[in-house]
Amino acid sequence: MRRAFALATGLVSSGFIASGLIAMAACVAQADDNKTPKRSPAETKAIAKIKETGGQVMELAQNDPHLEVSFHLSGGKVTDEQLKPLTELKDVVHLNLRGTDVTDAGMATVGKLTSLVRLHLERTKVTDAGLAHLKGLTNLEYLNLYGTSVSDAGLEQLAGLKKLKKLFVWETKASQDEINKLKGAIAGIEIVPDPQLDLRRAALERHRAFEDAQLLVAETKKSVDSAAGKLPDLEKTAEAATAAALAAKTELADVTKLLEAVQKMVDAKKAQHDVAAKKAAEAKNAVAAAKKKVEEAQKTAAEAVVQLDEFDVKKQSAKAMKVAEAAKHAAEEAKKAADSQAAKAQEAKKAAEEAAKKAEEASQKAQELSKQLSEPKADVKSAAKSK
Repeated sequence: MRRAFALATGLVSSGFIASGLIAMAACVAQADDNKTPKRSPAETKAIAKIKETGGQVMELAQNDPHLEVSFHLSGGKVTDEQLKPLTELKDVVHLNLRGTDVTDAGMATVGKLTSLVRLHLERTKVTDAGLAHLKGLTNLEYLNLYGTSVSDAGLEQLAGLKKLKKLFVWETKASQDEINKLKGAIAGIEIVPDPQLDLRRAALERHRAFEDAQLLVAETKKSVDSAAGKLPDLEKTAEAATAAALAAKTELADVTKLLEAVQKMVDAKKAQHDVAAKKAAEAKNAVAAAKKKVEEAQKTAAEAVVQLDEFDVKKQSAKAMKVAEAAKHAAEEAKKAADSQAAKAQEAKKAAEEAAKKAEEASQKAQELSKQLSEPKADVKSAAKSK
């Protein structure tokens, strides 16, 4: 909210906001500041002292003023003397002394932090005597004693901590009897490790694994028996599939031969079509030549008409008529030949199309037979694999 106040003040100085908004922002910022807990001079001094010795002090959250204090990352030697400033702090809920050199004497200081909820003492020099100082930590929910010299006598000191939910005793001297006794004294506590509980869990897991194995054996035997019963039918199916595959293979060979014969017919018809096309082209050229001769005859007749004054009209006319008749006859013959070649070419084209159609049908039949052949083979392989 201090940022909001500063922003509002800046906007006013730029002429974008009214003076009334400044007052409102100031009130809100003041209210927000009132929510932040005020630390006493003694607390402020204690926090500074802890930080000087390498400790860390942080609030749990922006809206939670409770403190978390850690010495495990200090990088230097942490002793009982460095814990004394903790007594000036009222809201310490988390304390981490992991791996430090604190001893039972330092637990006398820790025992005064009645607001503690979590306490890390793993790999410290704390013993049973030090745990006696923690009887007053009635809010404690988590305690880690991993790698310490604590024994059953130390666990007895914890029986009065009724809110304790989790306790770690790895690599300590605590016995199963004392663990069971503490579990009876504190309802719902989880102690790690709990050899007896771990053994029960392991036995339960082994029992479940054994039952699963028995069930798996029974199901496997059932599957084997079922497969053995189906084996004769599978063998018959495989034999029938093999016979069908052989028959299909033979039929495919016949169809392949038929397809090859049809292909030869198609090739022959195509060759005939090419010949007919060539003859048609030659006939077309002949027609063109005849047409050219007619044109030349007509030209000659025209020239003959022009020269009628110099020749006998009737004689020259008769000669011109004969030339014209000869040209006309030659044109008609050429046209007949062209028509005949065109008709043959049409017939050859039709025959080729019919042969191509038959070849396509034969190819489709061959593909269907090939597919039928591959399906029995797949069934045979599947049957063989199941066997």
